[in-house]
Amino acid sequence: MEKPQVIAAVQITSECLGAALYDTVTCRLSVATFIEQRVSAEAVQLFVKQAMANVLIFPQICVDNGLAELLLESQDQHSVTADAREFEFVTGKNRLFVTQEAHSNGRGNGNNNGNNNGSGGGDGGSYNLVIDSAIDQDFVYTNQCSIGCTGALLGYLQDKYSGRNNMPTIHVKPQSIKMYMTVGHNALRYLNIFDDKMHPNMHSQIKSGEKNSLFDGLPSIIKEFLLIDQTVFVSLGSLIIGTVDFDASRQEGRVVILPGVSSKVDHLRQKFDQLDSLLGEASCQMEEAAGVPVVAVYFPQLGFLSSIDIAYYCNGRLEQTPDGWSLKFQTDKQRYYKNSITLGLDKSPGDIFCLVVDAESEACLELQNDVCNRVHDILQAFEIMSQIDCLQALATASKQYGYCQPRLDMGGCIHIEQGRHPILDITSSAGEFIANSIHVTDASCTHRGSSNDGCQKAVALVGPNGSGKSVVLKQAALLVFMSHIGSHIPALSMQLGLTSSILVAGISSESLTHKTSAFNSELSTVMTILKAVTANTVVLLDEFGRGTNPADGMGLLCGVLQSLTRRADKMPWIIAATHFQDIRSIPSAQGLWSCMQVRCMDFCETSSGLVFLFKISDKRASQGSHAVACARDAGIPSSVLDCALKYL
Repeated sequence: MEKPQVIAAVQITSECLGAALYDTVTCRLSVATFIEQRVSAEAVQLFVKQAMANVLIFPQICVDNGLAELLLESQDQHSVTADAREFEFVTGKNRLFVTQEAHSNGRGNGNNNGNNNGSGGGDGGSYNLVIDSAIDQDFVYTNQCSIGCTGALLGYLQDKYSGRNNMPTIHVKPQSIKMYMTVGHNALRYLNIFDDKMHPNMHSQIKSGEKNSLFDGLPSIIKEFLLIDQTVFVSLGSLIIGTVDFDASRQEGRVVILPGVSSKVDHLRQKFDQLDSLLGEASCQMEEAAGVPVVAVYFPQLGFLSSIDIAYYCNGRLEQTPDGWSLKFQTDKQRYYKNSITLGLDKSPGDIFCLVVDAESEACLELQNDVCNRVHDILQAFEIMSQIDCLQALATASKQYGYCQPRLDMGGCIHIEQGRHPILDITSSAGEFIANSIHVTDASCTHRGSSNDGCQKAVALVGPNGSGKSVVLKQAALLVFMSHIGSHIPALSMQLGLTSSILVAGISSESLTHKTSAFNSELSTVMTILKAVTANTVVLLDEFGRGTNPADGMGLLCGVLQSLTRRADKMPWIIAATHFQDIRSIPSAQGLWSCMQVRCMDFCETSSGLVFLFKISDKRASQGSHAVACARDAGIPSSVLDCALKYL
């Protein structure tokens, strides 16, 4: 049986990005639609990863520019390089909507009005297409890059199914990416979404990980579940229970078939049960020939052997082995021989245990085929039950931890009143986690509780290392994320506009593969952000500029902030964090702060060191990063710190 596959054809150029996916189980071919702001390698990488594609088709240019290497993250994936002409728009359009003239040459025909049946193909085979009505001429010419990928994918499938009589019917449907909020790899790593690792907790010891899922749409999903044809699963369950002996399978460590399921298995088992009498008769015959006690034994795969105690050779009772007996192996106590009697048993009943196992495997294969014939129903039910499981998980969390329902609209603001980090809040002792409010808004905001700082869509948090800046950034982004997946959120209240993407510059790591330093990697991330942001993007800048000297770092941070805040109606929501507490003292950057809120993470300086309050404050930030005080709190020896102070 063919292994299930998800086959993806992808291409990215300087002008467009496209992708098409084919699932061999559902026979669905999805044509992806992208918008300009997502034209990036990361968008394709995220799309392919979430689709779990294990066969990737590229044009040669994607191999040359490194996209193929970027997307092939798993050893289970393999790539196919196709001629660039296979990815051309005209090729894809012709393979989707072939002409009547092509049909006369054996290539089929089709049109694009309604849900249409068409066929296509070339020499050696053809494919049957059912094209969704949404894939009309407007769709085709709007998504030319993805249509080109569709043509390459259909060409690959034509070769894959060439020569087969049972060609599958391919259902071609659009896959809109516009309907989803983009959360890239950096954001997923930064926010620890879907990460099985524990989360850092500045308030208490780590206790548990994160669980996220969907919330809304419960009535409709329950209705879908109730509409599932239960007779399919009742019959499958009865078939499995009536075929497999679960108790025996657990004891044997393999699948054991119940009696009465297969006449072949039952007949072989009957022979296997008669082994004791056969071995007893054979032992008596061989004992007469040898003159000493002989035991007939059976080993799976080795067959039947005669066993003689080696002591009989030592005490002289057996001076020589009978004629025709061939020594196969011996242990410290026994010698094992083949002879005419054991060879006869090798022929009948033969390697009986292995024959039983093989017959049971054949019965299991028949059961597997019966189950696979219902794979579409199984996957449909699995998807619905998975959603219900997620709904129940979020409903339970919302009730248990007192979450509130966020309010989403088409406005240009994010108001979070007394928000809490969803993980740190429940892993801290009761009442220990400090809640904080965040308000970023534009001129169109009319919500109650808006910030008093005017129409400021950006906020910069300053404070020493360890004061809680990163937690506030992650907290805000996680609440935005949870709101968009339909979850209630840990806050007193939350109002926000629909968000198109969450972009993060806060995770820098060196890469031997791409030969980039940590700082260069961070710069590359910021460059992508500057190209991709829209008015509905949430941008997080966590300590950007820390990878170089402070003066250059502050200059770069101010430059990026200025570029983002001067985009008029295209300005994104910005939440930045930095330990450059004297950043507002830069003379040339004074105009920047008129369109940004600058808040300080509150702390107190005492004789014993810094005391972090983990609360956003309006007071003026102090000068310096307090690095020495932070080092003292971290346990760095005083001798080292005294030496450090001499160099300041």
